Amino acid sequence: MDSPRTPVAPSTIAGPPRHALRPWPRSAALALAVLLISLLTSLAATRMVQTQIEEIARQQFVTETDDIGAAILDRMNAINQILQGAAGLFDASNYVSQKEWQQYYAALTLQENYPGILGLGFARSLTRQELNSHERQLRQDDARAYSVWPEGMRGAYAPITYLEPATLPNRHATGYDMYSEPVRRAAMDAARDRGMAALSGKVELVQEITPGDVQAGTLMYMPVYRGGGIPPTVGERRARLFGFVYSPFRMADLMQGMLGRKPDAIRLELYDGPERDEGALLYRSEPAQRGYLPSLSRSQQLEVRGRAWTAYFETLPAFDARRDRSKPLLTLGAGVMASLLLSAIVWQAGATRARAEMLAMTMTEALRDAMAQLEQHSTQLEAANRELESFSYSVSHDLKAPLRVIDGFSRILEEDYGERLDAEGIRLLHVLRENTHHMETLIEDLLALARLGRHALRLDAIDMDELATAAWEKLAAGLAPRPEFVLTPLPGAVADRNLLWQVWTNLLSNATKFSGRSAAPRIEVSGRESADAVEYCVRDNGVGFDMAHADKLFAPFQRLHRVDEFPGTGIGLAIVQRIVAKHGGRVWAESRPGEGAAFHFSLPKGGRHGTAGRSG
Repeated sequence: MDSPRTPVAPSTIAGPPRHALRPWPRSAALALAVLLISLLTSLAATRMVQTQIEEIARQQFVTETDDIGAAILDRMNAINQILQGAAGLFDASNYVSQKEWQQYYAALTLQENYPGILGLGFARSLTRQELNSHERQLRQDDARAYSVWPEGMRGAYAPITYLEPATLPNRHATGYDMYSEPVRRAAMDAARDRGMAALSGKVELVQEITPGDVQAGTLMYMPVYRGGGIPPTVGERRARLFGFVYSPFRMADLMQGMLGRKPDAIRLELYDGPERDEGALLYRSEPAQRGYLPSLSRSQQLEVRGRAWTAYFETLPAFDARRDRSKPLLTLGAGVMASLLLSAIVWQAGATRARAEMLAMTMTEALRDAMAQLEQHSTQLEAANRELESFSYSVSHDLKAPLRVIDGFSRILEEDYGERLDAEGIRLLHVLRENTHHMETLIEDLLALARLGRHALRLDAIDMDELATAAWEKLAAGLAPRPEFVLTPLPGAVADRNLLWQVWTNLLSNATKFSGRSAAPRIEVSGRESADAVEYCVRDNGVGFDMAHADKLFAPFQRLHRVDEFPGTGIGLAIVQRIVAKHGGRVWAESRPGEGAAFHFSLPKGGRHGTAGRSG
């Protein structure tokens, strides 16, 4: 018999307990929010560092290109001063012979002081009626086969009458009528009517006699008037025009003489006129590099003696290599680590919402303070750079130019009127020129000291034996008698070669000067290395000094001896101290009166950044 069935209730599906579907704890949500904010802050800081690096690079680019533009203007202004002095020679004399012109040119020593200038010349302004007598006079006075070319009848002439130095290209140019060529004629007319120097447009000089080596050329003219001085009106200037003193330039040679060497980090193009026109190209430091896109470029308008020049600059790979590209990555890495650590702390602590908000506010405020300080430092740096550039420009242009005029005219006064002066007059002229040269040297030292602060270190492995020997050989070339020089093998260094050259030159010059009165002057150079530094020493057997005054040695303008005993500006050792400090090293001295002196300096091993070839 079947047993009765027990009724079964309808089945139901059981779900998870209600407490299993909890939302995230408040501390977890807060930790996630802190992590996101911190990461965003780290990204912003990384971007800020990257922007700051780019801005520093832009400022360096502007400063270096401004320096190149200033060097061009400074050299052209110096040439203008030279032409003014040459015009003064004609004002002071009714007639200047070929021999007198040669003597005047030799006294200027232009090739040593202003390399790249092709020559210094004089062109006589002539009418058609004066041409034959002019040729006869030149042939008679200077016993040379002089004739004006190109041949032909023209209303006016301005042939090259004198041109020094007497190189083969310059001898070939003698007699050439520059007034027959439109570009030169336009510059001479402008100089004549304005009563001041004028620069020509782009030309090919008649000195270009070597095939395959032709450079763009230009010329600067200074008018010379009969009776001296500058007539007050244009009409009188035209009527009293006697001729022009002038200087021709091969632009590639001139630019190399201005800049010393081709810039290795910046490419320069120089154009005649306000536009970048290939037909008006005066100079190009090097062709554009294929496959390389410059990171920075700019154009600068230069006004040169009534002529507009356009200087175009762009970076080269060597400029980009100076940037420290590791800082943004380090900033990002440090920010990510700090974000994770901060988030973990918040998660573990289970801080309340109020504490978390306070933490976020504190972080935000700290970020704002850091950004404000960064902006303030950037503003102060820009202001300091502007003040330094303004100071350098003022010294270079407003102080040096009058000194050249004083020196030039005092030299003319001594040469032309020396026989009329008594011994006291000659002595006073010598005192004037010596003080002029001392002032110019002081200005150059001040500029060198001022520019050290913005000079970016370019670290390379340096053979210090070779560098110290080269500095000594250049210094000792003009010494008689020559001191005994002893150099023991020196350890190498990683440093800025140009700055270390200044250190060796100043220390060796100092030793030479103060040992000059010894019966047998002797200079010793030695070095040694330790675990973390290399040390060098320059020792002499000169007059020495009292160590009680050693704290004054490396301050600008501080001297332990009178100027009439040992000449100098008192800035050389200050430059040494700043250069060594810039490398992260130190400099000190040891001495006793009458027993000579020893100057030591040390540099960190491997350079301040520890990598050869890297710029700081």
